[in-house]
Amino acid sequence: MELEADFQREYNLDLAQCLWGKKKLSARKIFVLVAQLGPETATAKYFTKGWNEEKELLATLIELMGVSRAEFLAANGVKQSQLPPPIQITRPYISQRIKRKAEPSDIKQIFGEGIIIREPKEEVN
Repeated sequence: MELEADFQREYNLDLAQCLWGKKKLSARKIFVLVAQLGPETATAKYFTKGWNEEKELLATLIELMGVSRAEFLAANGVKQSQLPPPIQITRPYISQRIKRKAEPSDIKQIFGEGIIIREPKEEVN
């Protein structure tokens, strides 16, 4: 529905006629037209759930500033247990966030068996 409305609004074309009409367009031409639809079109909003590059960059910036703050605090003597939890901004296009930490086996799977993984030191209270 959104794509049909966008074809009419953006290109003044009837999508049904483009697909099955007497002067139908090639699949390549339809692909190019769909790919060129802007981020403010109904189709783009449907697939991104309204999330755009600006919102993504802002969310990433906020999360990274939270990491920087935690690193600053840790470098200045704040104990690991007292550090603020990481900031995680939920993206509407991601249905489920990963809830588990990476295990040493995950890291070895990426970098190979030759990597040495040191366990974190225990904190002394």
